[in-house]
Amino acid sequence: MTQARTLVMLWVLAGSALLLVVSANQQQYERFLLQHVHCNPRGRDDAYCNRQMRYMLREDRRRDPNPGKKICKEINTFIHETKDAIRAVCQGGGSEYVTRSGQVMHRSFSSFQVTTCRFHGGKPLENCRYRASRDSRRIVIACDEDRNPVHFEESHI
Repeated sequence: MTQARTLVMLWVLAGSALLLVVSANQQQYERFLLQHVHCNPRGRDDAYCNRQMRYMLREDRRRDPNPGKKICKEINTFIHETKDAIRAVCQGGGSEYVTRSGQVMHRSFSSFQVTTCRFHGGKPLENCRYRASRDSRRIVIACDEDRNPVHFEESHI
């Protein structure tokens, strides 16, 4: 009976650990979507960046149980495509790309419309001001084991 009880406990612990990993991966994917995916932008100018960055920073702090110090993010890029089109880069729509730091990422085969917002002054959080730059380019993203994007490589701009 003791051996059976031990096996049951091991199964419960293994299942719990798996749920934690899945939950962490899902949170990273959802954070990526919040920070970098905006399918139908209006304007793509400085006002667009100010609006989107304010929303993103507020929402990111709301979701984070330990948000830390309020800061204006220096740079952030929004990809103007559906989450499925971006996820496809992780699922064969891109080639392997190794960053200078040695991290293995995926570089899209096709170009995406993007808007990059660069900090231009102001104070956290509601008064951060940004400058917008529009572009069409290939994107470089990190993917988790479920082939979901979890990180956008800003240094590949």
